Amino acid sequence: MTRLLLLALLFSGPAIAASVDKETPAGRFALDTAACKAGDIFATIGAKTLTLPTFSCEKVGFDQTENKGGRALWSVDAKACSGEEDSRPKPQTFKIALDDRGLQIFWKDGTRSAVLVRCK
Repeated sequence: MTRLLLLALLFSGPAIAASVDKETPAGRFALDTAACKAGDIFATIGAKTLTLPTFSCEKVGFDQTENKGGRALWSVDAKACSGEEDSRPKPQTFKIALDDRGLQIFWKDGTRSAVLVRCK
């Protein structure tokens, strides 16, 4: 049994490393570079969180579904999102695109955010 566990750990190492090395959408984003400089952050994305001015999600999973032509696309599965209108956390799914122009959120109902620039 110990040998099986050791083998499983040895062979799972490359898979774990491959997922860690993948680019993520994590960062702080604003409507433009002036807003970044002023500290007016519109969106903050962490490893498992997304925070907007009136909406936030926890227990967030990011699955990169595309990365070509300088554009990365993530399918986002958030287990607990709440906002001003409804403070009870609910699951949400949406997509995030990131390219040289910035980050954009595509909501499930077909609406989308403005293109947000990454703050340094």
